[in-house]
Amino acid sequence: MDKIVIFKFGALGDIIIATPIIKTIVNYHGNVTLITQSQFLPVFENWQGLKVEVINNKSIIQNIKFLFKLKRNNYSQLYDLQSNDRSRILCMLSGIPKRVGNHRIPYTHYPKDRWTGQVHIFSRMCEVLKSAGLTNSDDTPHIPCSKKQKKKVIGWLSKNCVNSKKCILIHAGSSKSRIDKRWPFFKELASILDKKGFEIIWIGDKDDAITNANLSKRNGINATCCFSIAELTELGRLSKFAITNDSAPMHVLSASNIPIFGLFGPSNPNRNHALGQKSRIITAKNNSNNMADISVNQVISSIEKDGLIN
Repeated sequence: MDKIVIFKFGALGDIIIATPIIKTIVNYHGNVTLITQSQFLPVFENWQGLKVEVINNKSIIQNIKFLFKLKRNNYSQLYDLQSNDRSRILCMLSGIPKRVGNHRIPYTHYPKDRWTGQVHIFSRMCEVLKSAGLTNSDDTPHIPCSKKQKKKVIGWLSKNCVNSKKCILIHAGSSKSRIDKRWPFFKELASILDKKGFEIIWIGDKDDAITNANLSKRNGINATCCFSIAELTELGRLSKFAITNDSAPMHVLSASNIPIFGLFGPSNPNRNHALGQKSRIITAKNNSNNMADISVNQVISSIEKDGLIN
């Protein structure tokens, strides 16, 4: 039986974008190991048919130990969905006979066109998969939720929301290293949406704690750090729509199959938008990279076009 290994080390948004590809590989081979970083294990906690192992990238010694372990496992095929310098070196030294990746070197199977960032990263991964003879037919991220997690989310909604059928999710933050991705007018937007009867839930992790605490003083519920990745996906499924900066929660919620209005400034929306949400990309009309050039009216108009505001 073939032994298959997948490399996908990060970041979180890229991991989530890759989940339909990983699912296709699992469904085709049935005996698959995924190598990722420890902080991304929650994405895969409820998956079936996938063994997940952790790579420690903190030192050369740890990478050498990982390489020896990789060799001992005698994998017959590697799908490198990371294809950065580190993964390419590991791939080159692994001794795995069939190697699928994004570039000509060191892979045995790769797309003919050289990668220059010309398409969305999901589209490129589909091309990588196709080079190995597999076709991906699903573009919805796969983040399953357990019965226990679903029960927790339903219980939280019943306790905290007056009208759970009109809940909307807003992620107003970003990582601390990318403050330039934060739109400055969420307070004004929330005031309008609150008057229209929506229950606003402010989501995010510890990097968003101060932002969410300040915004929820006036409107909505502060749900910072209340949910795991799978639980956030379930919360999304029970919500009307979401509004986010270009961030990991934007990609998490794309697994919820709800409208997500993604606000973009300094990052490229055509390469990084949430899967299935291209029509809901919101950018400044003057092609500015400054998030402050996106108006509140522009966001409201985008939501109205989807028929989500009466």
